[in-house]
Amino acid sequence: MVVLHGIEIVLKYLRSLDFTHMQSIYNHFHDSRFAAAPDAGQNLHKRRVGISHYLFNICGPYNHLNHLPCYEYTAKQNPIQLFCGYNLNKSIFQHGFLDYLATQRFVHSMDEEFLDAEGMTYDMPRKSADYAVGSAEITGSDGATVAVGAICKIANYAEYAVTKASPIMDGLGTVTLKALIAGQAGNVPAGTELRFVETIPGVNSIVTVGEDGLRGGVDAENNEDYRERILDRKREPPHGGNKHDYEVWAKEVPGVTRVWCLPLWLGLGTVGVMFVRDYDADIFPTEEQCQKVWSHIEEERPVTASEICVFAPVKQEINIVTKLSPDGDAIRQAVIKELTDFIIREGKPSEVPEEGTYIHGSRLSEAISVAVGEHHHSLDDLTNDIHVPRNAVPVLGTVTFIENKMSGV
Repeated sequence: MVVLHGIEIVLKYLRSLDFTHMQSIYNHFHDSRFAAAPDAGQNLHKRRVGISHYLFNICGPYNHLNHLPCYEYTAKQNPIQLFCGYNLNKSIFQHGFLDYLATQRFVHSMDEEFLDAEGMTYDMPRKSADYAVGSAEITGSDGATVAVGAICKIANYAEYAVTKASPIMDGLGTVTLKALIAGQAGNVPAGTELRFVETIPGVNSIVTVGEDGLRGGVDAENNEDYRERILDRKREPPHGGNKHDYEVWAKEVPGVTRVWCLPLWLGLGTVGVMFVRDYDADIFPTEEQCQKVWSHIEEERPVTASEICVFAPVKQEINIVTKLSPDGDAIRQAVIKELTDFIIREGKPSEVPEEGTYIHGSRLSEAISVAVGEHHHSLDDLTNDIHVPRNAVPVLGTVTFIENKMSGV
């Protein structure tokens, strides 16, 4: 309404002007700008903005909002000033929008909306959030049971529904729980106490999460992970069931981050697939999570693969003992971060059957040297390279820092 009313005022004002007045404005502008700068018309955007700024200056003081196509005005405001201000801001907005559209042409710079559209071009939707699940223990009278659908919650008000329950025997029973809201917020560690929201005859209200915890809850795929999957799809088109295809299929399952395909795992016609879930507290998947990946691959794989084995890799911890100079909490945290990133990058299974790979001590030392604030260091117990079996994935174990009494020297 502000824009329409402003246009009406401008039209009334222009009708009241005579040609001589308009010609004088044009001549004044032409003589002072184009005569001095005959090539000023080479850049249309700059010329339009310059004209608007110039007309503002000759029409009196102004007060406009940058990057907006319109703004509030008063009845006493000069109509030419209003008209030029509107065009100035509209020009800025339009050229800014064109610049924004240019960045959306490339996957590297796309925002969320265009990224989703690009993914659907390849039939690759963004991975949705998933629900935390797990078992828990209940206590009560023998023979009592919990109905499927019963709700329990914890102190942060996260709620879980019972999906399976066994009768209580010898005072103990087991229930399977599933979070009502998808996402990482539903993951809770072992031993956490929940409470039923309603009284259940013969069953105590406290529910204790089992030793595996409630896990598997993941947030919807973030933009950077989704962007990387789309770029990977562009770089490596499907090949009808080669090694890379199996890794792509596994990564389509929510929560799966790193995948390794092991051809000829159990002989001719067999394929091994192992994976981790880097956003979980425990990155190594459960049997149920492996089954979910297997089921998805079964829907995609070619008929030539006689057997698909999906499994969690063996966990191999790499323990580090080092002395830093200079030493300090911030430097130690930087070292731990660099070591973690290095092991994630380098900790890949061997490409050769029956063999493994190695984490070289010199490379670990190099990772420590990259840490911000570190000047020099020493490493203990890493005179030999660390062998990693083909079915294992290394993770950073315990990092022991030997106190450096000469820190800073």
